Amino acid sequence: MTVSDRPIATPSVDGPTVGMAVQFVLLGALAAGVGLGAAGWLAGTAYAGVTWVVLSRAMRRSGMSLLGPANQVTLARATLVGV
Repeated sequence: MTVSDRPIATPSVDGPTVGMAVQFVLLGALAAGVGLGAAGWLAGTAYAGVTWVVLSRAMRRSGMSLLGPANQVTLARATLVGV
């Protein structure tokens, strides 16, 4: 067995960023479908920003670089709550 000393590539897009992007796509779909006022956009944007900041800090503190399957499901649920 050979052990390589090459560094492991880190993901180019992290979970919090994907969650925020998906939330904006869903907000856009909601706005196109049923209409979304300024207050709705403001609340959705604030929720996405706070979620991104808190999750990014938590991942950095714990040394995580990727979200596991259970964390991805939790992020998806949190994103749906924000929409």
